[in-house]
Amino acid sequence: MPSELRSNTREVRALIASSVKSKRRFRASKGSSELGVGSYPGFSSKDIPDLTGKVAIVTGASAGLGFESVLQLAKHNCHVICIVRNEKKGQEALRKVRQKSENDKIELEVADLADLDAIKSFAEKFVARGLPLHILMNNAGITATKFNCTKDGFEMQWQTNHLAHFYLTLLLLPVLQKTATADTPVAIHNVSSIGAFAPYPKDQGGVLEIDDQVNPEIYHPMCAYGQSKLAQIAFTRELAHRLGPKSNVTVTVCHPGTLIRTEIARKSDYSCFFAHIVDLYSWCFGPSIEKGALTQLYLSTYPLFPELMTEHPIPNGSMFDYICQLKEIRPNSLAGSEEIRKRVWCISIEQLKSRGLLIADVPESPDGDGLARVLSKKSFKMSRINSLMNGA
Repeated sequence: MPSELRSNTREVRALIASSVKSKRRFRASKGSSELGVGSYPGFSSKDIPDLTGKVAIVTGASAGLGFESVLQLAKHNCHVICIVRNEKKGQEALRKVRQKSENDKIELEVADLADLDAIKSFAEKFVARGLPLHILMNNAGITATKFNCTKDGFEMQWQTNHLAHFYLTLLLLPVLQKTATADTPVAIHNVSSIGAFAPYPKDQGGVLEIDDQVNPEIYHPMCAYGQSKLAQIAFTRELAHRLGPKSNVTVTVCHPGTLIRTEIARKSDYSCFFAHIVDLYSWCFGPSIEKGALTQLYLSTYPLFPELMTEHPIPNGSMFDYICQLKEIRPNSLAGSEEIRKRVWCISIEQLKSRGLLIADVPESPDGDGLARVLSKKSFKMSRINSLMNGA
């Protein structure tokens, strides 16, 4: 067997093994009732409420889950602002959405998540318009890319999947809070993955050892992907904690489904052979894009209508998946730990500050940030991380 083919085969086996481990951790987490875990009623795109007068921002809107989310929001009369990296693809997506939805309140904004200045410029432009904001869907993402750093100096997957969304959310939070009332709540939704529940070997960077992220000698594409997705879960839970139980801003996160029929594998650091294998598997066994987008659509629209939340409330900071039926699940002991969520928050703030990107209104922690500062240091012990991973 040629060496390249042997390498490709190992890649496929590694992905399958990682997926199996992640699924086991993910499914094992469903047995707990810590967060009131339970099943929710069947949900389809027909159940999306009328969104006339609502304004949404969706990142990664030109393809996959982002495109489907924009399309369904548009079909239900929402004013949607689509953030894309590639203007040409964005314009084509915009044309299709307008044609299929017959909704002309669909806008396109070009802002690369790998450029924090571009995110800042977009947010400032939006705030200056004086529009309300009811839905912020942080959907964009990349997976298993080759080692690369953004112009801001951060590992590409970390910034694209987590840090840029963290920054965008905090920049737009004042608008969301101004829009939110008891009668008209608003929603922030982060699209994560069960990749967050994968193992993090020390020789591949460990867990949230940020200095190691930019070390190509120990960089591993899937571990880096998992870290960025772990950060999204931790950020969701910490933001909900800081906003408090009386907030009219609902913050949620989801795993949309395993190997959904998107093109995300083709952009990974794996070969064409590998990408075709993943594509074949997903098209044979994975959920459709339409089904995959249902979870984020549910969590981004239902919280806006208190009357819909009476029978099946959505807890702030909760995580959902859609495997046959919409379910709330408890993140594993690592993703759900107070230490990790505070560590992610503090690291993210410090990274933004290191680039001179200051945020005026950062929500304060009700229990103080002293612990977060300690956890952000290199002295945070790996033994504690390991015990969290093992459920201690």
